Amino acid sequence: MDLIITMLRERDMSGIFITHDLGVVAQCCNEIAIMYCGQIVEFAPVEQFYKNPVHPYSRHLLYSLPEYRNAAHKEKMWENNMDPMNLPDGCLFHPRCKFACEGCRVGDIGMAEVEPGHFVKCCNIDAACKTAAAIKGGTHDGQSS
Repeated sequence: MDLIITMLRERDMSGIFITHDLGVVAQCCNEIAIMYCGQIVEFAPVEQFYKNPVHPYSRHLLYSLPEYRNAAHKEKMWENNMDPMNLPDGCLFHPRCKFACEGCRVGDIGMAEVEPGHFVKCCNIDAACKTAAAIKGGTHDGQSS
């Protein structure tokens, strides 16, 4: 990994890393795109993502890391496994999401900018932002554009 990063920097090039290892992302990437069932559900600069993961699926991924596991970050992953051959309408994560509302179940959910350069695909963004802020002990205005 160090060799790849060195080569990219020496040649002033960009690279795309596709990984399940969020530790690799933290060490070598400037931006992160979180995907669920083949769709990007969150896109942010790496530092913003690690400080403020908003999409419920993104939080589950991040809070599975040992350094993020503590009482404040315990959110249960909901039962209800996905059948990749029979995906639901609307947000693909809604069957597993405790923030799911009627809007999540129909139509195409767009990306909302929750802070500069930080985009989330969630139609119940206010509830997701408030919960993310409460978990990390901060505040978030939950504004979307």
